Amino acid sequence: MLMERENLDRLADMVSVIGSSDFSSSFNRLLGDLLEVDQCTVFAFPTNHPPRVLIAEGASAEAGLITRQLAEDYVMGGFRSDPVVRSWPDRDGIFVRNAEDIEPEYRRHYFDVASLARKLVLCGTLGSTRYYFSFYRRVGRRPFTKGEIDTMKELQHFVLQSVHRHAELLAPPPIDRFEFVSLPGNDGSDLHACTMDYLREVIAGSEAGLSPRESEVCAGIVMGYSTLAIALNCGISTHTVATHRKRAYAKLAISSQNELFTRYFSTVCEFQAGRVREAVH
Repeated sequence: MLMERENLDRLADMVSVIGSSDFSSSFNRLLGDLLEVDQCTVFAFPTNHPPRVLIAEGASAEAGLITRQLAEDYVMGGFRSDPVVRSWPDRDGIFVRNAEDIEPEYRRHYFDVASLARKLVLCGTLGSTRYYFSFYRRVGRRPFTKGEIDTMKELQHFVLQSVHRHAELLAPPPIDRFEFVSLPGNDGSDLHACTMDYLREVIAGSEAGLSPRESEVCAGIVMGYSTLAIALNCGISTHTVATHRKRAYAKLAISSQNELFTRYFSTVCEFQAGRVREAVH
């Protein structure tokens, strides 16, 4: 593949912002133009943990807003009905999914609401994390060509490595430092949500006097959510998340994510252990 000078410049720009909040939009500009797509999402699926939103962008402001809203819904439980996730390919790869071939209920929620007709999918695994890329075209747009699929295949290794490194630098999930337990007969998602709610209440009730939003942001950080995922969950911008984080850290007299995690590590472990004991008995 011989890239045009403009795309080479965009490639360089994307590499330069890996690990920053600008990576998502830079990634979308490069891949969106190369593949001529209207929306783009990238989710990380760490083993035994809920998925994280890494990228949720659109070709326009309106498309971007819809994409972020759907991405929020997706990580909060919608992923369980995703036909791709429910039947992961035996091996990672690239393929196309057309809306008409997808189950009606899932199609109505994640395709029809945004007038999407098809998507080019890339699934790849690095370390213990599977990455799930979707590049969408709206209704009325042409199907993906063999040449575009071949372009994605040529970029596959670079794209995976870039996003993987970005995920590591942006917000290493502190939850990886302890075992995320599951209730008997439960996939862990209910316990995760209960833990999040409990932790938010504990932080809000501390003598530091954090606001409800500051408490919500801190709870999300401790539970391993990225800045983008917290922004989507709270319905605010990543800049506002950073502002709440800065104010919360000042009130708690800490200066890093590690200090926040250390402070509430025992809170999470004790709460989850208690819920498991209740379920067993």
